[in-house]
Amino acid sequence: IEQDLSLENPRLARLIKRSRDLPGEELFQYRVENGQFRVVQSADVNDYIRRISGEEFTAKDFRTWHGTARALMELAQVGPATGQTDAKRRLSAAVKATATRLGNRPATCRSYYIHPEVFDSFLDQRLFRAAEDCGSPTLRSCEKILLTLVKRIHRPRVKLG
Repeated sequence: IEQDLSLENPRLARLIKRSRDLPGEELFQYRVENGQFRVVQSADVNDYIRRISGEEFTAKDFRTWHGTARALMELAQVGPATGQTDAKRRLSAAVKATATRLGNRPATCRSYYIHPEVFDSFLDQRLFRAAEDCGSPTLRSCEKILLTLVKRIHRPRVKLG
């Protein structure tokens, strides 16, 4: 989905302009040793992420993390629901706002880019208990809350007997 973004960082704007002015139609490309230009493909990005992380992460993992944190932030800002109908309305609004930020349809965003724990923690209000310590919800503080929530559900289970 085409995005319309504005840059306020002059250094980043200059760098993107320089990249845009390279021969070819693709914005993200680089010059290889023989002087030819090579387009950056998603496989290049994913290979880089795997190499620097030492794990099997991809760009989609980062997109999912961001979408989940963004949805958590939206829900933290609207506060607890007053009932089931209100909860559905607030969840729907948060998904729509997150989808807009990611450039997706709400159904795609809900299914693929928001961890279900965010919805569960909103409905049972654990999200708000976790958010009490962080003050106003920013993306960074919401990432900390998200990490706490996700760690809680992915703890290794001790097998007894």
